[in-house]
Amino acid sequence: MEARCDSGSLHDRNRSGDGSERGRLSCLVRLGCCGRHLSPATHVQAVYAVRAVRWAARMVPARWAYLKQSAAAALLLASAGRRAEWRHGVATDPVRLHAWITDQQDRPVDAAS
Repeated sequence: MEARCDSGSLHDRNRSGDGSERGRLSCLVRLGCCGRHLSPATHVQAVYAVRAVRWAARMVPARWAYLKQSAAAALLLASAGRRAEWRHGVATDPVRLHAWITDQQDRPVDAAS
């Protein structure tokens, strides 16, 4: 079975119906690739999306880490018919997880820019 980004169904055509890990991963790959047809967001659009998400996060009585903020900004852009590249990484000593979106030139987008 091959997981590809195509315009096919989100359901794995090779699934045996048992809900196997292989079938679910293939479905997630297709779901993650479904926004590839959207036009890339400009730097300004991406900055506004990040600012909007951070502003809204202040109203939520919970901790909104970068992973949630970057995913929400990417979804906000997708709902407007634009896409941003989502990145994540790990730093060591101490271990820290980080996530962000990038613009068309692969530059990290920060609301302060």
